[in-house]
Amino acid sequence: MQRYLLHLIYVILILLCSNLWATDGAYYVKYHPELKHIYLKILESKFEESRMSLERLRTREPNNLAIDHLENYADCFQIFVTEDNTLFKKYKANKSLRINRFAKLPIADPYHAYLQADVLMQWSAVRLKFEEYIIAFRDISRAYKLLDDILDEDPDFAPALKNKGILSAIIGTVPDKYKWGIKLIGLQGSIPEGLKMMERILKVKKHQPFFFEEEVHAAIGLTHFYLNNQPEKAIQTFQHPKLKAINSPLLVFLVANMYRRSGQSDKALSILQNAKFPSGTPPFPFLDFIEGDCRLRKLDKDADIYLKRFLKHYNGRNYIKETYQKLAWHGLIFKNETAYNSYMNDVVAHGYQMIDEDKSALKEAESGITPHPILLKARLLFDGGYYSACRKVLSGISETKLSSTQKLEIKYRQARVTEKLDGPYSGIQAFLTLIKQNPGSTSYYVCNAALLCAQLYEAEGQKEKAAEYYRICLRLKSDDYRMGIHQKAKAGLQRIKKR
Repeated sequence: MQRYLLHLIYVILILLCSNLWATDGAYYVKYHPELKHIYLKILESKFEESRMSLERLRTREPNNLAIDHLENYADCFQIFVTEDNTLFKKYKANKSLRINRFAKLPIADPYHAYLQADVLMQWSAVRLKFEEYIIAFRDISRAYKLLDDILDEDPDFAPALKNKGILSAIIGTVPDKYKWGIKLIGLQGSIPEGLKMMERILKVKKHQPFFFEEEVHAAIGLTHFYLNNQPEKAIQTFQHPKLKAINSPLLVFLVANMYRRSGQSDKALSILQNAKFPSGTPPFPFLDFIEGDCRLRKLDKDADIYLKRFLKHYNGRNYIKETYQKLAWHGLIFKNETAYNSYMNDVVAHGYQMIDEDKSALKEAESGITPHPILLKARLLFDGGYYSACRKVLSGISETKLSSTQKLEIKYRQARVTEKLDGPYSGIQAFLTLIKQNPGSTSYYVCNAALLCAQLYEAEGQKEKAAEYYRICLRLKSDDYRMGIHQKAKAGLQRIKKR
């Protein structure tokens, strides 16, 4: 009996020691199906559910740093899509804690450097939202060097290829406002290089199946749309089964926004109206913003309902001034000038001026100049893809009492409609006339006409002409949307150089 008790005590001590070792022993990284399920929940914006699942999993796998990695995804993803300053302050201290844990992996393990690099990149994206530029650029530089070290050792390490590809695609098109940061940290990259890296992941068999494959498809699609001037290819990328399988408000927003920005408001509205999310899915205010804007573009009187709903539920920093501007426009086109003036006062009083759209809204509000209601209708109809209706509205405007800026806007809108309805050659001629008649203009209309002219030349295979007008675009200092226009021009020059 005594021998049996001693044996039992010995077994218990061994088990206790084993548990202690599991808690305090070597760290490791293991992505498995249960973590994949949680990762997809994060992409579906189910942040609290994901955090609880990760916490339960940690009790079983306390040293699996893949859990810490997904916790960082949840933190940064939630802050990025909500732009919630309270969450930013709450979670940002987690960055250093996680990097310290990842640094305890063996140096020979590529995840030692990769996890640190990924966390640095994720927090850099968040910090840029909150204008913490110096820390963000410093961390991007650290991440870039870590990724280079990994790929020097293993050029096919898929996670590092993903991140380096994203950085390379973005770096070459950084707006002038942030050029000082890129020069300071000595980064280099281009859109073709970035795409090549990301697309290579899908061909590499060594690390397949790749845990973050959905992210790669999304990054490729966004690069094609925002940097590579290929909206059709971008939308097609988002139809991939890996992305279609995710019932995510964010993915619905991305696809609907691509249609909206491509002048296909009806398709965007169809995407939004057919989206059905499971119960428990958190609200995603940007869906209301997109719906309100698309309805405004087709001159729908109910557009303001969705724009007001966005403002009611949104806790972020950007798009607030723009939304009040759109509510003001709604009042103007439906002959409620009192509402227009009230909402323009809200443009001044609320929100931030970080992005081009908010800056433009504030400029209009501070100018005290009310847009021409019929010209505004033409603009909205064009932006929604209703080109014939836009041409009809433009043809009915008398230029007798218009200002020089309004006359320039009519010529710009007519040129755009010409390109859409009569073809690229006619469009190029119309844009060239506008540019030549207004040399050195600081108007958005002339600067964007140069960009559009360059893009049409590029699509027609006339590289020299395209490069000429991309450079003209960069020389023109637009008062509105300059950062976005110049970023697209720089991306165009990069594409031409690589072809």
